[in-house]
Amino acid sequence: MKLTTEYLESKGFYGKYKSCHTRWCKNGLCIDQASDEDDYGNSIEEKDEFTYDWSIAVKTTDQLNDLYFEKTGERL
Repeated sequence: MKLTTEYLESKGFYGKYKSCHTRWCKNGLCIDQASDEDDYGNSIEEKDEFTYDWSIAVKTTDQLNDLYFEKTGERL
């Protein structure tokens, strides 16, 4: 299943707006999402594109579950 903000929220991740992205975190694992606003408050297209460590694309719920287990030793 495609990873969405609704899924993140349902699993207890919390989002924090940081500059041009939103950082979603839970138990020390954080992934980043491009935001809908730039540093100057101008609207930009929001993307359902998530990355871990700015280099690993996280596109599906299965990928997030595997990454979360690898980093925390717990299942979502």
